[in-house]
Amino acid sequence: MVSAPGLSLAAWQGAGSIVGLAQYALGEGEAEFAVVVADDWRGNGLGEALVGLLLEHAAVRGVKLFGGVALGHNRAMRQLAAKLGFAFRRDEDPALLRMERLLAAG
Repeated sequence: MVSAPGLSLAAWQGAGSIVGLAQYALGEGEAEFAVVVADDWRGNGLGEALVGLLLEHAAVRGVKLFGGVALGHNRAMRQLAAKLGFAFRRDEDPALLRMERLLAAG
């Protein structure tokens, strides 16, 4: 996928450090996303909120397929993706899991 501007989001702890990052890059009718949340902030809904904002933005931009990859053993990411309605399939790399969700244009 050829990447182009999409959206990048950051969550800050006060005026200090970044505790969460999420972004997606646009391709032809599809987007590839990534999210990371600091260990101390996991389990509080931050990742869900960040990816939710990405999904909303991508739908408005007309993205049809929103996807990403994670390590197959990354249980937290699998749970988050399942909660947000992603489907799963194996990636070409056997250590990775592909997550995909169809979006309705906004």
